[in-house]
Amino acid sequence: MHSARASAANLRYRRQFIAASKPLASFGGWQHRSFPTEKLEVYVHPEVAVTPALASFDGSTRMLLIGFALDPTEPGKDDEQIVRELLASETLSIDAIASSVSRWAGRFVLIVSLRGRLYVFHDPCGLRSVYYAHREGVMYLGSQPLIFSEVFPLLASKELNLFQSSEYVSSHIEYWVPSGASLYEGVRHLLPNHYLDMAEQKQRRYWPLTTLPKAAVEAASEEAAICLRGLMQAARARFRLALPLTAGWDSRTVLAACREVVEDVCIYTLLYRDLTPQSADVRTPARMLRALGIRHHVFDCSCPAADEFRRIYKSNVFLAHDDWCGIAYGLWQNYPQDRVCIKGNCSEIARCFYYKWGAHEEIRSGLQLAGFESGWAEMPFIVDQLDEWLKDAREVCLSTGMDVLDLFYWEHRMGSWQAQSQTEWDIAQEAFTPFNCRPLLLGMLAVPNEYRRAENYALHRRVIERLWPQLLKWPINPPPNWRQAAKRHAGAWLRNIGAYELVKKQYDRVRRLMGR
Repeated sequence: MHSARASAANLRYRRQFIAASKPLASFGGWQHRSFPTEKLEVYVHPEVAVTPALASFDGSTRMLLIGFALDPTEPGKDDEQIVRELLASETLSIDAIASSVSRWAGRFVLIVSLRGRLYVFHDPCGLRSVYYAHREGVMYLGSQPLIFSEVFPLLASKELNLFQSSEYVSSHIEYWVPSGASLYEGVRHLLPNHYLDMAEQKQRRYWPLTTLPKAAVEAASEEAAICLRGLMQAARARFRLALPLTAGWDSRTVLAACREVVEDVCIYTLLYRDLTPQSADVRTPARMLRALGIRHHVFDCSCPAADEFRRIYKSNVFLAHDDWCGIAYGLWQNYPQDRVCIKGNCSEIARCFYYKWGAHEEIRSGLQLAGFESGWAEMPFIVDQLDEWLKDAREVCLSTGMDVLDLFYWEHRMGSWQAQSQTEWDIAQEAFTPFNCRPLLLGMLAVPNEYRRAENYALHRRVIERLWPQLLKWPINPPPNWRQAAKRHAGAWLRNIGAYELVKKQYDRVRRLMGR
């Protein structure tokens, strides 16, 4: 099962990249590509695909794809074909490029030279992160801020010190910050749904800009099933695949999309934190796969990381998490290194994550948004950052019909929390996230909230029914005991009769009076 692990020396900045408007001798051992006219030198870790392309009709438009892009409508296309198809148009503009890139899935950074001007795009949820800086007349791009410390001194901002010493960080094992900033002076983070104009060092939103469509649940679920099936066929044509399976909705939906390729997929479950073989997230996949005649692997990620691994891990990515380090060490020890991990993240963009029952009060301030992450409201710089984002986001949502909390989840929780996770775990695995596909998410967001809310996630259920209905025989996120089951059923009943909020307020009031 296990293929050769990367040597400890090769773990340094594994699967990352850096670019600058001057040569960087310290990255001489990496893949190197140039934009000579624009004076940009790009260095990419040896294990990441790099695809250069030049427009044949004029020779002046150039592109460089870092990572991989997939087209769910034509699964047989490789990276070169996808990029060259984009370059084939004789009427290229930045808007036309943005429109084409909007259709791609994958995990990528695309650097574009158009009429001598440089632009940078990334995948829909920004899972291959882009940070940028300008120092002493030199432009820099990179996968995360600490890689810049190899070429210029990083200056920690006062916000970084405040964040690291906060109660929020000490009490949250998966702490994160909103997208957009890096907490280092002069270093910025490119938000999802934006491209970077390098000449002006400005981010420009390119999605959403037009009114979002509306769709009936049956039509939308059929389209989502077709897209997911195409994405898995495209991924299988490129990579050997592995799927982490739990008892949850996201991985069950991805497994359903794998039905036609499942014999080639290594399916596994992780043991970490307080999970045991009796936990629902381990027991349910084991029972299901046994009944389906599919081998199930369990990887133990509960052992502390070795000192050398921990040292490299913590210096590879800024704000690296101790908890995730231990899991990554278990992956490095057990995960088959020749496979790409299929992740179920980003699916919750279409599952009303921050308003699970399908409705919410109007969002007017960054303070309201900060309230969705316990501890953020006590840090003014986070509130200010969310206020700044909301100025643009509210206007965009009003004009397009996008729900601001869905966009918040997309651009911040996925663009920061999940992107951070994937960058940290680049040390142990490459990842492909099928739901990181704008047409797929757009189609699912077109469905009325009643089909996307937490009561039964009807849209996801219908997608699974269309792809592999047998998978619904096993419970999804079963409650751990009868008390939790009763609480869940009572909550659903109260919501159905419109009494949940009233009862919850009274319950919280009684708890406060009792000092609990």
